[in-house]
Amino acid sequence: MTMTPYLPPEGEGARRADGGCRSRTRESLKHPPSVAARHLPPPEEGKRWAIALALGGALLAGGAFADPGHKHSGDTPYGVPGDPKKPARVVQIVMREADGKMLFVPDRVEVRRGEQIRFQLRNNGEIDHEFVLATLEENLKHLEEMKKNPDMEHDDPNAKRVKPKAIGTIVWRFTKSGTFDFSCLIPGHRESGMTGTIIVK
Repeated sequence: MTMTPYLPPEGEGARRADGGCRSRTRESLKHPPSVAARHLPPPEEGKRWAIALALGGALLAGGAFADPGHKHSGDTPYGVPGDPKKPARVVQIVMREADGKMLFVPDRVEVRRGEQIRFQLRNNGEIDHEFVLATLEENLKHLEEMKKNPDMEHDDPNAKRVKPKAIGTIVWRFTKSGTFDFSCLIPGHRESGMTGTIIVK
């Protein structure tokens, strides 16, 4: 009986006479995959990577170019938040309205450099008031922002809103010499006279 040798089907790898294997079909030799194509992730995975990279870039850009805004904590040109557990000199500031004006009493405070002050803020008026400690430049800039956002309220290391007949407290340590500002930045209040000066020697 005559034996017909086995021939592999077209397109399949055929075993060579020497025991090796044909690594590619004729079709794959005509159109070999590119190096880049062999390393590309599946389409869905590629989309996920693209979204992740876009979000990461946006976050980095936001962090790099975001407006630093107002300094409410940490080191500032006018000092640092105080430590309530440490000794502090108490300075009482009264907020009130009188004869069409809005006032801080006193409106001038002298402090030694390095001294910690506990501001006791007493609102004797009939409406809300704020005490915002900063440089004059920062408070004037902040005032303009408050005009655009009049509902903004402060409860920060350097700023406090106090309801009528209530008391608030700010503890602050003045680490740098200079002249600084405290104001009520509720629209119309500073313009009515509600501002004061802190001198650090």
